Amino acid sequence: MPLDEKAWRELLGKQQSVVTRAQAIALGWHRTAVEHRLGRTWQRLLPSVYLTTTGVPTWEQKAWAGLLLAGERAALTSWSGLAQWGLADERPDVHVALPHERRLADVDFLVGDGRLV
Repeated sequence: MPLDEKAWRELLGKQQSVVTRAQAIALGWHRTAVEHRLGRTWQRLLPSVYLTTTGVPTWEQKAWAGLLLAGERAALTSWSGLAQWGLADERPDVHVALPHERRLADVDFLVGDGRLV
């Protein structure tokens, strides 16, 4: 399947250049092409979640990574939710609430809170 460049650009714009492996493959990236870019022009932020640029990730990019890893119905919580609306200062970690049935171990900068109902 060829890369859907229009859909790819739209996704990168919407998600601050953060994508999941599944999203990249669904839009036409071959798995070996994804692996080839890791450590070169892309970087792994969380398991199967990548930043498609070099440099230090912004807080917004980390927040997108956390939401993408946590999956459907996840939401920023605690100070992260407030920071999203400019009501708190950004901190290095990102707090994500996820559905009770979904479990997520804390990874790198992500703190998973399974209290979302």
